[in-house]
Amino acid sequence: AVDRLDLRQLLLEPELLQSVEPDIHLVTLLVELNRHLPDETRATARQVIAKVLADLEQRLSDHTRQAVRGALSRSARTRRPRPGDIDWSTTIAANLRHWIPEYRTVVPERLVGHGRRQRSLARDVVIAVDQSGSMAESVVYASLFGGVLAQLPALRTSFVAFDTAVTDLTAYLHDPVEVLFGVQLGGGTDIANALTYCQRLIERPRESVLFVVSDLYDPAGFRRGVDMLRHRGYEPHLVQIYDPAEADPGLLGDLELEDVETGRRKKVTVTERNLRTYRRIFDEFLRSVESYCLGYGLGCTRTSTEVPFDELILQMARTAGTVG
Repeated sequence: AVDRLDLRQLLLEPELLQSVEPDIHLVTLLVELNRHLPDETRATARQVIAKVLADLEQRLSDHTRQAVRGALSRSARTRRPRPGDIDWSTTIAANLRHWIPEYRTVVPERLVGHGRRQRSLARDVVIAVDQSGSMAESVVYASLFGGVLAQLPALRTSFVAFDTAVTDLTAYLHDPVEVLFGVQLGGGTDIANALTYCQRLIERPRESVLFVVSDLYDPAGFRRGVDMLRHRGYEPHLVQIYDPAEADPGLLGDLELEDVETGRRKKVTVTERNLRTYRRIFDEFLRSVESYCLGYGLGCTRTSTEVPFDELILQMARTAGTVG
């Protein structure tokens, strides 16, 4: 990857790295190439990453922090809500299978609502972030999100990164730079394995929020792991992040494509018809995730890597509640 991007000179000369204007894309690149960084460059890379993360964190206004706190404090879902606490939109969506056409009525077999706000916020938050090769920029955002939550004293925040294995980085949440250097981007995706581990971190399911931040591209399907948690009384909140280039790649002609997770390459000829088929399948996949979550009353947010950081933080918070 270093040779292909013509970055060897940049990585071997810390002075050259210092001269580059740091931004989120440079941080993403450094995280991707973490294992290739020579020792003499690593200290400079840490400084660059720290500067960008500090700038991002400064953009989090007090209003944003309060909104995140408020969303989490109102996010306690319950299957036996009081009448005034019923979330009717989610309840209807979760019971559409019980639609009676002749009466034009949905019979709610189960209600979905939010518990009453507690006087003090005492929640467990687990953030499981996909660190497979397709998730580089999202890992940067999610690690900073975990760092922000870790600063809220009434939350106990855990942070794990996963591909086909799981790495618990909770001990480094006080330093997002350490979190990012603990991430090893690449490899495949095994969501079920990650959620099995996360289950051990959750002591009080009803007072917990589990974020699963992923593009959900799992060869075995994302439902296997989520279903396992559902059947045991947990309600994970899916945050599906995708790159707009994945939705509309705009590639035509004779190409050599590389799978960023496996490293496998394949020569193909892409036609307009192939692209139309790809876009249809991609759109169907996005809709299937949304339909699955609505059908079971699970929190779900779909967003892209182009979404501004502040907005992404709020969207992630909204997966656990409603920001007013």
